[in-house]
This record gives sequence, C-alpha cells and structure tokens, in this order.
Amino acid sequence: MRRAPQFPPVISGGRTWSADELERLAVAWRAEIDEAVGGEQVPVAVALPSSAESVALFAAAASRPAWLIVLPADTGAWTPDLALPLTSAAVPQGLTVLFPPGIREAVAATGARPGALTAAAIADARRLGCRTLVLGAPAALSSGRGGLPLPMLRSPGVVLFTSGSTGMPKPVYRTMEALVAGVEARLDALELRDGDGIVAGVSLAHGHGLTRLLSAMMLGGAFGLLDPVDHRMALSILARPQFALWSATAHFADVLGRCRLTGPAIAPRICLLSSPVSRQVFDAFRTRFGVPLRQNYSSSETGVIAVDSGPADDVQPDTVGRVLPGVALRIGDAADDAASAVDGGRIWIQSPWLMAGYGFPPSVTRSDRDGWWPTRDLGVVQADGRLRLTGRIDDCIRTREGRLVNLTWVAGRLREIDGVGDVAVVPMAGAAGASFGAVLTCAAEASLAQVKDRAAVSLPSWAWPRAIVQVAMLPRLTGGKINRLACIAALEGVAP
Repeated sequence: MRRAPQFPPVISGGRTWSADELERLAVAWRAEIDEAVGGEQVPVAVALPSSAESVALFAAAASRPAWLIVLPADTGAWTPDLALPLTSAAVPQGLTVLFPPGIREAVAATGARPGALTAAAIADARRLGCRTLVLGAPAALSSGRGGLPLPMLRSPGVVLFTSGSTGMPKPVYRTMEALVAGVEARLDALELRDGDGIVAGVSLAHGHGLTRLLSAMMLGGAFGLLDPVDHRMALSILARPQFALWSATAHFADVLGRCRLTGPAIAPRICLLSSPVSRQVFDAFRTRFGVPLRQNYSSSETGVIAVDSGPADDVQPDTVGRVLPGVALRIGDAADDAASAVDGGRIWIQSPWLMAGYGFPPSVTRSDRDGWWPTRDLGVVQADGRLRLTGRIDDCIRTREGRLVNLTWVAGRLREIDGVGDVAVVPMAGAAGASFGAVLTCAAEASLAQVKDRAAVSLPSWAWPRAIVQVAMLPRLTGGKINRLACIAALEGVAP
C-alpha cells in the first residue's frame, strides 16, 4: 500500500464523528469481537448500515487476521435471498454476524422494511446457523483509547455478494491487497489527493460503497454518508469545501438537477456514477452545478475497470471512460478473438485486482480463461480510446417475432425522449413467447401517454416495449443496481 490507511472523520445523521472517536470505538469493539467469537483467527460477518458506526465496525473486523463477510444491515435482504450461501458447507459453523449498536435507528432512517432487527429477524439468522451480536456502547469511550492502536486493514480478504438483480447473489472473495490496489488505481486516475473528502450515497455493504469507504480510509479526508432520499441534506453536504468526490446514483443526480434549491448550487469537482443517465439529466446537472456526471465501470468480480477521468469539458455521458493502467481489455466472443475492439462484443478483463474466486475461503473457485475474466457486458472501444457499454449478454433476447433485440439499446433510445429520466428495460415472458417492457421516470411536464407516442416514433416497431410503466423512482437493490425482478413484477401487472 502506498498510502497508510487511517480513520476518516465521518459526517452522518446530522453530526460529525472525529477520527479519534471512531478509533476508540473500533479498538473497544475489536476486543469485544475477539472475546465473543473465541479468538482473532475466527472469521466473522459484519452487517453495515450507512452510518458512522459501520466505519468503526468494519475497521475493527478488518484489523483481525481473519477474512470477513460483508452483509447489508437489513436481514430481510439476506434472508432468504442469501440463505444458500450462508448455509454453505464452506461457511464456518456458527458464523457470528456483528451489528453496530445504532442498527435499529440506522435501518429505520434508510427506509428498510419495518422490523429489520426484531427478534424474528435474529431468529431467522440463527435458523441459518448464524449467531448474532449487537455490539454495545464501549465503556472505554470515556477513558482514552482503551487499548493499543488498531492495525488497519490486516484482514487477508473480504467476501462480498453480487447484486442478485437477476438471480441468487453469489459470494465473491476479494483479497484485501487486491481491493486496496484497485482503490488506489482509481484515486490516482481521478487525481484525488491526501485529505480529499468523499461523499457516498450508496450502501456500504456492496462493492461500490465498500470501495468508497476504503477510498476515504486511504485519503484520510472527511467521509460523508447521505440519506438516499433527503435532497436538502444532500445539497448542504455536497456544498462543503472538504469534499472532492461524490459517489452518486442516477436517480439522485436527476433529483438534484431539477429540485428547488435551498442554497448555492455547489457540488464536488468529481461526481461519479455507475449507471447511465439521459443527456437531459446530464445537461441539467452540469448547467446547475458546473461539473459533469462521470461514468465509472466496475463489477464485484473484477473491481474497477474504467473511469472517465478526463478534463471536465471532455466528459461524455455515453461512455465509461478509459481503461485504468494495469487493466487489460479484449472484446469478442472469446478472449483470443481476432475481432477488433471497435466492432463490439463481449468484454474480457485481465486485472491485478481480479477476485480470488466465488465462495468462502479456503474453498473458492475462479472460472477465468487463461487469466481473462469473461464479463456479462458488451462493449465497443471508440476511436478516441474510450469504452462504451452496449448492453449485457443476458439483455439480448430473441422476441416472439424472431427479432434479436438489445434491451440496453432500447433503454438508451428511451432516455433520449424529452421528459424521460431513469429507465430500465427488462425481459418479460408470456404465453406467446419472450418480449420486454420498460419502467421509467418522467419529468412533471411529460405524461406517460406522450412518452408512449414519442417512443412509437423514435423506435422501430420491433423494438417497441410490450408495456411501459411510469414510477416515481426505479426500484433498486441495496447496492444501487436496478431491481430487475421488481421491474418485471410491475410490468406484469399492466401488460396486455
């Protein structure tokens, strides 16, 4: 590690937690964890709400010489969805899941399902073979640090879960060395400096959020945690001069680009997205805040692949930027295809921060081919060297009319319609065969009827969605990705 990890001050829940305060928490909790699980070599799982206490909890668990599992705070998100991975023979019997003491308040503040940490939820965890431990408020807080300085990021690695947007989430084991190497590569590409602050509006329990937490630990600047629905608080925090990067969501960027301002329109110099936005959302945000929305491309398995780190005036909304130094990319049906990257196809990646494998140590499996990881994404490299994503392998479906349709392309065309904001186009099954539908958000001045009329003009007839549903906000998983299954359910309720 070129940078020495440290505790960042954290702004969360209307208050600022100092680095010293968080370190005292982590030191006391580290002792509590070791005593509860029977030694520092025993793996644990940590349930991380988006709170300052979660920063201390992760640091405490990651200071131990044992691998750890990171889970969402809401047990409903991993029971029963993660029941199979958690009861796998590879998981230590009696795995302990650790919760910070403020878990009840943190879960309620983020709009999780009621009763997320009730006796019934804890009973569910135990039914899966897990123990649960809600850490207490340490007495050591009132009398110094309460122990030796904490060894930072000593854990050999972390198990994260894929989003589960289309099926059962998979456990992905990433070594700590690989995680930190990917974090530093992105910090270097974005020219972030020691002391720069980071604002995150995504769950800390998934790849993007954990990467932002590690980034804050490497930079040592302030770490701001946003409530995903409070745009007034977001405007206030984003305007603070200590923040250089905002890890945004497409929906929140859309909201901030058109909501009524309660103060000056100020945003960090780097606003980073991991999902596409329409040209309208991109232009509205840039006009209001004077900074562009930059795309970023990564996955649970590969870590960071590319980022748009160019000059602000050169940022484009329809590319994910250039591949990072150290990462190799090929495009084609196979990694050794002679097909040119400019012709488009499946994306293959070689990276020094690739996952160690699926599963739980020591039983992890990796299905790369001669060192090349086959992503599920399709892309093309433009003449200027920037990578543009064109869809996913599982998003290209053959409809009942016999046409092969790229659903990502359809979503892109819908985003170009005036008044359309966020869009998800997903496959649908029917008695007559496969088809697809669209779930989208619209500006107040655009009616669904108008959008349908414009879609009929802008799309060829074979690319018309079977059904279109307007929602206030696209359903998303805790990691920020679109909840495709929820979109399909919404469409099935209105499809003819």
